[in-house]
Amino acid sequence: MMKRELMKREIIPLVLLCFVAMIVLIAPVAGGLMVTDGATIVSPYGATSPVITSDSEIQSGETITIDIWSLNYYWVVDSGSLTNDNIIISDDSVAANWTGVVEGDTLTLTSTDGITLPNENITVTFTGARGNHWIQDSSIFGDPPAVFPLTVTRTENGDSADISFTINTILPPAGGLTIHDGDWITSPSGATSPVITIANTGIPEDGTILIEVQSS
Repeated sequence: MMKRELMKREIIPLVLLCFVAMIVLIAPVAGGLMVTDGATIVSPYGATSPVITSDSEIQSGETITIDIWSLNYYWVVDSGSLTNDNIIISDDSVAANWTGVVEGDTLTLTSTDGITLPNENITVTFTGARGNHWIQDSSIFGDPPAVFPLTVTRTENGDSADISFTINTILPPAGGLTIHDGDWITSPSGATSPVITIANTGIPEDGTILIEVQSS
């Protein structure tokens, strides 16, 4: 009788231990943030569009912050600090809509209207084309290109990732023009947008720029 009682006492802790282990194994893992970096900015009017993705649902009303302190500290735009004119937010979520607001050294992204599902994308476009242009010569920051890490944080659970913001603008020669080629056209309805930059000498009224078009 004593032996059977001891066996029961040994078996019960083992059963409890297995049960606890099963709970640990099936407990959900907090979702992480993933970032895909955008292109290098190569002109004062250029843009870069990093993409943010989460591997877990983001509820309506949640926020994601991006620390833009380094961009403001190093004065990468004409005004010295990024503004809402430098930011365009888009997403491919079926239900949610994302917007962004710059306040000081923080860009805050906010979701509304619905849940952002795992692997749906939030695209943050940093642009110099809407009035607050990028610095004309980024070589003042050291050997080009200049790379600034921007920390992205999901406010609800603290998940984070880093955007590598890369800029490589070059001051054009006095009195000249510089050209930054556009993207490749890859479809019959595609488009390309090369950028012509005027250097220190302005173009008078009624002045012209000639673009020679050659056919092969």
